[in-house]
Amino acid sequence: ECNAGVPVDLGSSFFVGDAAGRKGDHSDCDLAFAQACGLPFFNEKTFFESIATSHARGGATRRPRSASGKQASNNFCAV
Repeated sequence: ECNAGVPVDLGSSFFVGDAAGRKGDHSDCDLAFAQACGLPFFNEKTFFESIATSHARGGATRRPRSASGKQASNNFCAV
């Protein structure tokens, strides 16, 4: 049984990765995976700097947007 029986909400899901095909990246496999799954993709810099900047300013977490304009959810889970 996958995901401890919890159904995945693809409409609220997204993928964060560091292999986005940028100059210096080892590949674009993270971006390609997200695209193949139909998920919004965020590179690590965009995703985590957005959160850190917001917290440093004392504000609510500002959610980054993917290239398609979809905003990431604040519903994070610990693994």
